[in-house]
Amino acid sequence: MKRPLARFVLAFLLFAVYADARQQSGTNTWARYRPGKLSNIIRAHSDPSDSHDKGMDLGSDPVRAHATYTGRSRPTSAAKQRFILFYMESLGTPEAAKKFGTEMLFVEGGAEFWLPVQDVLLPYFGKELHEGEGVTLFADWIGITYPAQEGSRLHVFLVNEFQKSEISESQREVTDEWGTLTGPDGDFKIDFPAEPKRDEFRGTSNMGTAGQLVRRYFVSTDQLMLALSFQDLGYAPNSPFSDRISPTYERKVKEAARKGGWKIVGIYRLSRSVIETETWEPSGTPDGYVHSISHTVIRNGQLYDLHCRSALIGRKVDRNICGRFFSSFRIIGPPR
Repeated sequence: MKRPLARFVLAFLLFAVYADARQQSGTNTWARYRPGKLSNIIRAHSDPSDSHDKGMDLGSDPVRAHATYTGRSRPTSAAKQRFILFYMESLGTPEAAKKFGTEMLFVEGGAEFWLPVQDVLLPYFGKELHEGEGVTLFADWIGITYPAQEGSRLHVFLVNEFQKSEISESQREVTDEWGTLTGPDGDFKIDFPAEPKRDEFRGTSNMGTAGQLVRRYFVSTDQLMLALSFQDLGYAPNSPFSDRISPTYERKVKEAARKGGWKIVGIYRLSRSVIETETWEPSGTPDGYVHSISHTVIRNGQLYDLHCRSALIGRKVDRNICGRFFSSFRIIGPPR
């Protein structure tokens, strides 16, 4: 159920004192928050020629952005706190800067955003949202800080209100119309929730030299990454391994997992040519792991790897989306 915005009228009134003076309307309403993306707001206020020693930029750009709630929070960084105080002092309301002592992590398009949130809103995030659910943020971009010691400048948004989305990002990905991709060699079809990107690379052979060419299609969302990679195994047409997975596959996966620090949940043979592997992969952060499920398929001497990988550390991937992705894959003939 949607939470009425009027519930936070006190939070709203706090910001009435510094409504955008350029508004044509003389009143400050939630309608001033225009639908958009946090990333687009940052892009619109970024100058490629901007020097690192440039001072602060002040502004006001309200946006109504859809993101994913992670449930993570931390004290607002010192650089942002100084900037918020400077901004509020310029408006004659320095006391308002104390209302943003906590910032929360949201994900939009696979990118992470730590956003200062009004104190009055904090308990309601935990009551009304669960980790991984979609949320509509009513946020004001108020400018860019001085550069930090490492030379980066921070874009600062203030979250003034939120609404739980009627459906989560993962549900939207499952129910929206997916598009079908036909492989470039005419050997397979598979569905993606958006137009996939494409790249290619060469693996490494057992001798340490460049191996077979691997081609890949992939789509990244707020919740996960879906990817299909494929390559020619080089088997002769009559090889017993051109349509079945080697009996030593599980052992090799376990050996690779030990070397890479993976945690294997399970390896399941779905058929002689299809294996499902579920793992937790190191994320590159201390004690952080990313959940993934993959299908490995061998048909007509081709190796197809389908990956469904979470974009959120410590959160399981949505099995409905993985199942939708895996079940859409079908072999339509040998590669031309």
